[in-house]
Amino acid sequence: MVEIELLTGHGHLAGLLAGWHHDEWGHLYDAGTWSRDTAVREFETMAAPGSVDVTWVAFDGAGRSERDVLGSVSLVADDDLAGWEHLTPWLASMYVSPEARGRGVAAALTSELLAGAAERGHEDVHLFTSGQEQYWAARGWRVLDRVDTEGHAATVMVRGTHPRAARRAVSSHWCDDPDTAGAYSHLRIGGTPAHRERLRGPILPGLRIAGEATAVEHPATMHGAWFSGERAAEQVHAERGGNPGDALVVGAGIAGMVAARGLTAHGWRVTVLESKPRPGGRIATDTSLGVPLPLGGAWLHGEVGHPMADLVTWVAEEWTIAGAAFVAGHGALSPDQLVELGRAYERVHVGFAEAAQGVSVAEAFSAALDATKLTALDPAVRTALIGLITIECESLFAAPMAEMPASTGYEPYELDGDDRLITSSLQSVIDHLAAGLDIRGDERVASLARDASTARWRTDTGYEADAVVVTVPIGALRAGRPAFDPPLPADVADAIQHLGAGPVTKVFATFDTRWWPRIRPLRLAGDVELLAVTDMTDLTGVPTLCGFATGDAAHRIERLDEDGLCRLFDRNLTTTGLRDWDADADAD
Repeated sequence: MVEIELLTGHGHLAGLLAGWHHDEWGHLYDAGTWSRDTAVREFETMAAPGSVDVTWVAFDGAGRSERDVLGSVSLVADDDLAGWEHLTPWLASMYVSPEARGRGVAAALTSELLAGAAERGHEDVHLFTSGQEQYWAARGWRVLDRVDTEGHAATVMVRGTHPRAARRAVSSHWCDDPDTAGAYSHLRIGGTPAHRERLRGPILPGLRIAGEATAVEHPATMHGAWFSGERAAEQVHAERGGNPGDALVVGAGIAGMVAARGLTAHGWRVTVLESKPRPGGRIATDTSLGVPLPLGGAWLHGEVGHPMADLVTWVAEEWTIAGAAFVAGHGALSPDQLVELGRAYERVHVGFAEAAQGVSVAEAFSAALDATKLTALDPAVRTALIGLITIECESLFAAPMAEMPASTGYEPYELDGDDRLITSSLQSVIDHLAAGLDIRGDERVASLARDASTARWRTDTGYEADAVVVTVPIGALRAGRPAFDPPLPADVADAIQHLGAGPVTKVFATFDTRWWPRIRPLRLAGDVELLAVTDMTDLTGVPTLCGFATGDAAHRIERLDEDGLCRLFDRNLTTTGLRDWDADADAD
């Protein structure tokens, strides 16, 4: 049995602990600041009652002699790391004797220290390590900075003490990435499906456009992108009279790789140019936290006839209009409030359907909120309704509310079947599509020009081909990337401008336990950045939430480091009362 208790009253152990710790870490400190004698005095002080700095000692059973000590860890106000004196407290001097390693002693000591820090009112604990960053990262500590101390590289890390605090986090970066300039496509005011239809037709001789923005039946979806790639390949081949040639595909997302596979099957010599180092586009999978996190697409919107259905695994989704709603300053809505929210939501959408052409969601929603029935809403329900409509429009349809037409912007996009949360890594889909293709990474195409004398297309980087399929996202096309010579036809340029790509950011955070309600999604409302969170544990295998942010908040979030993302999650979950959710009370 490993028993852990404070060093208080065990001053006879000061010499042993000081020797261990100085031998292990003395090289990281200025010898004039921290010597073996200094370490002995520090432990003697911590063994005295009332010490601000404290040490926990692990013992092998009930004995308390030097031969019974397995290891120790200290919680100190300052760990003498130059430039970091403003942070407190610090986990210091974690040491486990060699013969005791592998018994969980370090984990037990860390748990005692974090609990002790929480009891003392500390929300965070810091440490710095030289050479053990991955060890601590795997246990929920996140990097603040990497520094040099006494000529040795070291990493400064932090961990929250709250048992429900976010441990690690990562976000997507679609908003400020010039290669995407937004999440996925939506209709803007004045836009219609005919504008999408125009983009899937002939553009210029030997030039076609593909991607989810050109999907009339299934816009803004992975299956829409897939089908558009198949269509473009057939169009290019037919335009050449069935005679294969050289082809360039710009972009190695779903549409690009599917188009390349289709052309290759017809005998074309295809080169795929991708601006990023690896293929995948907006189904990129992040593994920086040790689990697969889908930064883009993550759902099958109808599994019947879905081209990815046999390439992934999934679980059924049961999305409800209200779900479970948590409001800043109020907490969870009651069952009666959720019923009121659902009825208000339906009334709002009746108003959207009846809105005149050219009226935005923002305008129609404002008018609805001023209507007699909605002005009488419970204040918390009203706040939840604003959050619900905002996240539906700006996240599900990736459309700023002032930019999306109320009556026509809610385009149908689903296949037959139900929504399914993908529970396998999309990297398998990327690998499947990329197999056998000539994909050139880090090849950003800034311009495409057609030589009238040869009827061939040429990139600014020197690639040439008889035909080109451009599959870059609509946000990049709207910004003029790539540029075309000759210019795109006026009606094509007009169609592009009638489509938009709104700012949507996904933030993933991992936790120690799966403590939240098992309802997808969990709606958040009020003065928060995340307007919905959904449980992704079935995908990752570790407790994971994914939060969605839109608008200005999405841009701000993309500039946060990992520590900022974790604090964002903690702030939003705390402000709305979700982090204090009580499963037993909810059941009652």
